[in-house]
Amino acid sequence: FIYEPPQNNDQKSIEFLDDPYRCVVDEIAKLLGLYCVGWIFTDLQALSISDGTVKNLRNGKTFFLSAQECIHAAYFQNKYPSPSRLSKSGKFGSKFVTVCISGNETNTIEMFAYQVSNQCMALVRDNILLPAREHPGWHMSSYPQLNNTCRRVLSRERRVRERCYQRGQAPSSGVSTVAATNWNS
Repeated sequence: FIYEPPQNNDQKSIEFLDDPYRCVVDEIAKLLGLYCVGWIFTDLQALSISDGTVKNLRNGKTFFLSAQECIHAAYFQNKYPSPSRLSKSGKFGSKFVTVCISGNETNTIEMFAYQVSNQCMALVRDNILLPAREHPGWHMSSYPQLNNTCRRVLSRERRVRERCYQRGQAPSSGVSTVAATNWNS
């Protein structure tokens, strides 16, 4: 079954509210032999009501999941880890899925399933990622004090190394450059 928790949302964000019934819902699900496997949301906007078509908002030219949705996905994947007998902690990764119901390239409704990487899960767990305000597909670091030259963070708890990219096909043919990010937006 699908349970819809209390929330505030608009076209660009979802805010989950405290749920006084969550314990009851979890207990009922457990008694029925069910457990939480994912979360689902939609961004459907009608293109033509008479044709039943919807806008294609998510694609290679925009984004597939917004930064905020990736952060929510990572939060949930961290909350519902997969058991692993090969891991010291007994858990590794997650099978938890994020499903977005959206318009596709033919302007019909389609379900898209996603998972974020273990790296994204770790960045969210450690409170390093934030969504960029003006660009829904971009992430920012939670460290606004990063200097503009090296993009390094030094703290007692974490060290985030600078991110570099190279131009050219082979490492020897390109020039290594520090990745520029607008940290002030």
